[in-house]
Amino acid sequence: MRRNGRPIPAARLRSTALLALVATLVAFPGMARAGEPRVGTIAPGDWDGARQAVADVARKLMKRTDTTGLSLVVVDGDQIAWSDAFGRRDGAAKLDATPETVYRAGGVSALLTVIAALQLADAGRLDLDAPVARYLPAFRVRPRFLDARPITIRDLMTHHSGLPESVAKGARTSTPASFTAVVDALRDESPTSPPGTAFGPSEAGITLLGAVVQAIAGRDFAPYLRETLLAPMGMATANFDTERDRSILGARGHRKGKAEEEPALRDLPATGLNASVLDLAHLVSMTLAEGRVGERTILRPGTAADMIRVQNAAVPLDYDMRVGLGWMGWAFLGLEFPGAGPIWHLSGHTMDFHTMVVVLPAQGLGAVVMGNSTESADVVNRVAQEAIAAALQAKAGWKRPAEPSPLPDGPALSEADMAAWEGDWATLFGLVRIYRKGDTLRCDAFGKTFHLLPRTDGRLAVRLRLGGFIPVSLGPFDRVGLGREMVGGREVLVAEADGTRMPAGEHLRPAPIPEAWARRIGDYVVANAGGDALLVARPALKVDEGRLLVEFEMPRLAGDLRIRLPLVPLSDDEAVLGGVGQGLGEIFLVVPLGDGGEGIRYSGFVMKRK
Repeated sequence: MRRNGRPIPAARLRSTALLALVATLVAFPGMARAGEPRVGTIAPGDWDGARQAVADVARKLMKRTDTTGLSLVVVDGDQIAWSDAFGRRDGAAKLDATPETVYRAGGVSALLTVIAALQLADAGRLDLDAPVARYLPAFRVRPRFLDARPITIRDLMTHHSGLPESVAKGARTSTPASFTAVVDALRDESPTSPPGTAFGPSEAGITLLGAVVQAIAGRDFAPYLRETLLAPMGMATANFDTERDRSILGARGHRKGKAEEEPALRDLPATGLNASVLDLAHLVSMTLAEGRVGERTILRPGTAADMIRVQNAAVPLDYDMRVGLGWMGWAFLGLEFPGAGPIWHLSGHTMDFHTMVVVLPAQGLGAVVMGNSTESADVVNRVAQEAIAAALQAKAGWKRPAEPSPLPDGPALSEADMAAWEGDWATLFGLVRIYRKGDTLRCDAFGKTFHLLPRTDGRLAVRLRLGGFIPVSLGPFDRVGLGREMVGGREVLVAEADGTRMPAGEHLRPAPIPEAWARRIGDYVVANAGGDALLVARPALKVDEGRLLVEFEMPRLAGDLRIRLPLVPLSDDEAVLGGVGQGLGEIFLVVPLGDGGEGIRYSGFVMKRK
């Protein structure tokens, strides 16, 4: 088959935080497998070979993970290099996936909302550095950081607002309220950090941005974006909706090979986009063409360039996490193309749908991969990486370097260093307890015990040994090194791999549990579930070796995995999820119940002790 070489057609013009935390928890063991399929050497100009190599990788990964359907497109400038699809868009009806299949795009929706806001900025109707309250006078949050500056529009776009990951109550339900209800709901929520001080992806923040767009436009969000952005960009089958696309092109979600129906979503601007990979190819092309699609100007060139310009270089807690306006410009153990220029990407996840969009501006290349299975998150990410790797070889003769080897072991830690590492750490993977075992360090995390061994660079390598003796490869995670650094008075756990650093947790100091919180230990139920889809099961407050924990399960997403997160009491009535990073730093607040008792409110839900 020859390379498509067809323009992206202008004729088309007529036509949830805790969830992210759990996705990290679930993906860790999946990403750690060694020996995953990869594309081999592709000769320059061999686009057929590139397509076949990626198809082979996709089929193998789908078979391993029980992924039902997958669609992909590779973009070269304003042309489609190739598109492909595998499996079924609807397993029960035996309908095949195609490049035209319409999926739930999840968090990719946020980029379209950002672009709509940037269009208003180009028109002089929106100031990116103005406080959100200028455009939404009703917006406010519970005060927590009294000296913090106001949250700006730019903060929303770069996920540096400090707003919680979401307002979970009402976010997934059979009868969702208008997304603008989030403006009022945030009055009862506390920020996780002062604005501009830490990266924290927030559906609530993007939903708030959508409310700003709607307020300035004076029109309903979904039809406004359809008319002013989706249609002009040529995204013929794309739309914002509370539910999946139910046309003949629409994909159904699947879990373990069986068709599922997700609850409707409230937060349209953050998660409500339905689109095909061919629709999103126009988004890639517009980014590569500095704001143009064909003869149409979507954004001014300087504005489009700002989307993929680092906005957070002066934020110490972000380390090497590069963030643009809507785009993410960093990767950790993935999307690595040495010598090919900066990579920008955006991922999207709902319960059963996963999306990855990647652009490589220096090479004029991009890719979109979408899947319709709960289990497809890692498959989607890996196929996107392999598609770009194959296209780079076909277009530019890029040579894939050998995978870096883990650093060798270094000298033993001193007594002082071992003592400094010991204790409880609030991490992206929940509570991690580091302790001394003989003359080595161990850590317990998600039901396994790992060895922590010093490397030659002074960081600690994470090693798994079967029975305590037989080494077990963690795949790319063998290259991760852990370090400790003080930032703003906080001892941060820093993960480093292949020269890229990211915050992964925080050292928790021993502290007594207040009597008020000790009395609340026990099992809980959600008291105000209403018509909401409850993702959390068996919530409980526990104490483990003097540490207050909140425990729960998410059967729909994580099976029987018991998630354990440390809670740090701030007062008799408030406690915070410990740690630095996505989904952490959020508040648990004690509230009165109508029966005279008390409950604990988190993200709008109220838990009552059994």
